[in-house]
Amino acid sequence: MMVTLSLFPGGIMQVYDVISNGYWHARSLAYTTTPLARTLEWMRMPGDLVFIFAGAIPLAIAIASGYLSLWRKAAP
Repeated sequence: MMVTLSLFPGGIMQVYDVISNGYWHARSLAYTTTPLARTLEWMRMPGDLVFIFAGAIPLAIAIASGYLSLWRKAAP
């Protein structure tokens, strides 16, 4: 989701800007503050939220429950 909504279109736009204006321009604020670049940057949010809620939070819960279960088994 994040790749199709933001990273791929943003990368294509940035490569086109490198070809047209040079690497220095594609990495400058003149490029990154354009309305289209900002919109693509915000379009990453749905993919990021899916990663956070479906990936990072369950992993943190699994690690915490595994750590706590080690302490429960070790107690006499």
